Amino acid sequence: MRIFLLGFMTAGKSSIGPVLARRSNLPYRDLDDMIEDQAGMSIRDIFYMRGEEIFRKLESRALAECAAMNDLVLATGGGIVERQENLIHLQEAYSVYLAWPWATLERRLLNDTSGKRPLATDAVEDLHERWRERDPLYRKVSSRIIDLVDTDGSTARMIRNKEIAKMIAGELPGERA
Repeated sequence: MRIFLLGFMTAGKSSIGPVLARRSNLPYRDLDDMIEDQAGMSIRDIFYMRGEEIFRKLESRALAECAAMNDLVLATGGGIVERQENLIHLQEAYSVYLAWPWATLERRLLNDTSGKRPLATDAVEDLHERWRERDPLYRKVSSRIIDLVDTDGSTARMIRNKEIAKMIAGELPGERA
């Protein structure tokens, strides 16, 4: 079974992915980590040195590689839905959209000091527009949409990640090969 986690920047895909993988007894991959390994540079450097279009091509190539695997949990990047060729791969997997309200995502983006998200430096209005464009695409390709509400605090966040992973694992269709 291929489970692909979808959502905007800071939705928690990379946090929930490993928890879900352990619970489902599946290997875990993070698409951004794969791209960095294959390119030999950080996502930020790819964006600034080679441009977003090159990044999106690398992202599509890495997704196609994952789509050819039989069993895994994959944390995708927030912009994975921007290329038509990716939508087919996302629809062929069990894709789960971690849907947060914009206000929560905005707060998280404004508080993110990791420096790992090159687009997070865009104006809030531009980020909101990206989210508005992507949200219907996430919803269109998802097998499961999880509408989430905000909780604060690291302990609450850790519990939430475990509960979300438990919910997803409990709803997986069919038997795994």
